[in-house]
Amino acid sequence: MRFAAGCLTRIRLAGGGTVAWVSISQKLVAKAGFEPGDTQEYIDPVKSIKGVRLAVLLRETKEPGRIKVSFRTEPGVDGIALASRWGGGGHARASGATFHGTLAEAEEEVIREAVRFVNGARR
Repeated sequence: MRFAAGCLTRIRLAGGGTVAWVSISQKLVAKAGFEPGDTQEYIDPVKSIKGVRLAVLLRETKEPGRIKVSFRTEPGVDGIALASRWGGGGHARASGATFHGTLAEAEEEVIREAVRFVNGARR
């Protein structure tokens, strides 16, 4: 529960509230004392925010320079197209990719592209 609370306090919004994200660093994992298993429970609250069309979870892995990215979308926003920018895939409403760089770089690049993507998506 403390880990989930730590994630919830890290939710941020962009694109006028159409994109929301949370980042899970290895520092947060170490503080919690365990590696999160199913990250679904951490992205779902992000997606449930009113007005959010695209939720993003960025999770720093134990491998330096490797960030797992998960996307959850509203109907009309094709997450596969966004995930493919980083070699990922999945389903239109649930997709993912791997970003190569730091967590800060992932936040900057992935969120910037997510906002552009949502702004260009059909409503």
